[in-house]
Formats: sequence, structure tokens, C-alpha cells
Amino acid sequence: MKAKGLKLFVALLLFIAAFLFLPALRARVLMKAASVYEQQSGKMTYDCVIPLNQLNWFPVMIHYDASEAYNERYGTHLKLMILYTFGDFKGNASEIYDMASPYYSSFMGAYVVEGLNEDTSADLDCVQKIPVYDYENLILRDLGDEHYSGAFQYEVTNAKETEYLGTKGWQQLDISIETHGLWHEKRTFMRHYLQFGEPHSHGDEGETSSFEKTRLEGRIYYKRLDSASLVILYAITSDLDLLNQTDAQLLSKSKILPAN
Repeated sequence: MKAKGLKLFVALLLFIAAFLFLPALRARVLMKAASVYEQQSGKMTYDCVIPLNQLNWFPVMIHYDASEAYNERYGTHLKLMILYTFGDFKGNASEIYDMASPYYSSFMGAYVVEGLNEDTSADLDCVQKIPVYDYENLILRDLGDEHYSGAFQYEVTNAKETEYLGTKGWQQLDISIETHGLWHEKRTFMRHYLQFGEPHSHGDEGETSSFEKTRLEGRIYYKRLDSASLVILYAITSDLDLLNQTDAQLLSKSKILPAN
């Protein structure tokens, strides 16, 4: 019994050590658990399943219920579930901090919006506001960028109606983005470090400043699921080839399903 108890104790210590000192493992465990909680508490009608079996995205599609904060910001009464993932870990941190990576400041996923009225003119309003709100308020601000407001600027370079996921009636937008990149010098612990890891220090290398402006490429598909529900699929990357690959290999394989 003592030997068995000792083995369990050693195993527990090893798990705790791995959890504390292996940021990639810690991120997978924490974000999977948080995602399950958000899905259950969000009580959405629809969910979106996006495969992550190719390319180098973080292997958990994270759910986050942003309804309360978004409604407070814009005076709406919507249900908003954000699904997202980001560049996978390279060493102790995500590639979203790596300026040389095609995954620099890059995200992909979906927004599920419910509680809309039948006027579909609200769809474009959601498409224009939600990605900006997400990047500025939920990423830049929460990583410590004091100048997050107004940082996400974009222009539409292509807009068309298209067939997608085997159905007609989707709207596609390609956008060119200028915003603040996510590399920064760590000043204090930020909650996002639990999922992204901590940014590496550039030390004396070059003149790099925190949250320097960068250019990204984005693609958005959106469609009404019913009279009150909208889904927005998106990918934002620092590399056009990665954007096209993500669309072709992952985003276009998505499934819209009833939420559990």
C-alpha cells in the first residue's frame, strides 16, 4: 500500500510540475476545460465544429461567451459565442508572438450570434463590429495594450455571394488589415499568458517596440441560419498563403450543428 501510495504521489508531483513548467500542456488543459464551461453556460442553439487536424493551429477550438460584455459595449441584447484558436506553441509560447511566423497575431474560428430580429441588415453590422471588438477588447486590451481602442483598421478588398459548406447564400469578404501586432515586452503577468504563453524578450535585438503596427489578411464568410441566428466564419493571418490554406483545409470543412 505504501509503495502504491508513493507512486501516486510521485505521479501527482510530475503532473503538477508538467502543468506549471510546460506552458503548451497547461494551455491545452485549461482552455479545454474553460471551453466546455463556456459552451454549457452559454446555452446557444447552434455550435460550429471546425477541424484542426492540419496546419499548425493550436489544437483546441476555444469557446468564449462574450454576450454580456458585447451587449454592454453596444447596447444590444444578443447572444454571442466566440470560437477561436491561434498559432500553436513553438517552445514555451504561441507563434502569435513570433514576428517571423505566418501565424503572427493570427486567429481563426467562428462567431455565433443569436437573438437577431428578422431584418437582415443587422448581419453586416455584426460582421463589421464583432471582429473589431474581439481583437481590440478581448486580445489587445487584455494583453496590456493601452492604445487598443481604434487599433484594428481594415478595408474590404473583395465582397461576393458564394456557395460554401455545400450551401448557397453565403457572403464572403476578404479584408486587408492594419492593426497592432501582439508581440510586446512583458511588464506584469497577464491572464492571457495562461493560453498563449509569455512573449519572448527581444533584449537588445533591434528597435522593436511593444504592439507595433502590422499588416494582416482576413477572410470572412457569413450567413443566417434561421430568422434570429447568424454564423460568421473567419480567419486572420499575417500570411496570404496560410489564409488560403486555412480556408481550403479547415474552415471550408466546418459543420454547423445544434448545440448540445
